[in-house]
Amino acid sequence: SVFVNKITANKPAWVALEESVPGEMVECSLSPGETMFVKRGRFVASDANIGLSAAILDFTRALSGIGFAVLEAKTTDNNSGRLFFGADGSVVRKLEVSEKTGPITIDNKSIIAFGSGLSCTSVVPGKVAKSILFCAARFYRVLSFSRCFV
Repeated sequence: SVFVNKITANKPAWVALEESVPGEMVECSLSPGETMFVKRGRFVASDANIGLSAAILDFTRALSGIGFAVLEAKTTDNNSGRLFFGADGSVVRKLEVSEKTGPITIDNKSIIAFGSGLSCTSVVPGKVAKSILFCAARFYRVLSFSRCFV
């Protein structure tokens, strides 16, 4: 959305959130200096110390299925902040991957948000490669990163 609402409280209060389509809403905590890229149209809300801006991803990251134009969310001070985004009728799972556990393989249509430590490689699984000539096959991404939401 082009417009967002900045809500402040002059006494303890709360606000209810909803997504425009049915689905799960995810709360993600960003550490100071951490950046998260969110698929277009999935942002719902964030704390005041989360800076939001439009970003254009490099070719490799864009091929992850999230697209070229994304929302970049990052902390603007030395405090952690919360970021909320929706999943369009899907169940969301947070995958944390470290150098110790190694890379993971994800269908390129499944990624909705990821941290800035992303490194991607395009692959076509062995048996799928043989079927490309006969039907539309999906490409998969081998991803190495700190965390990702699918």
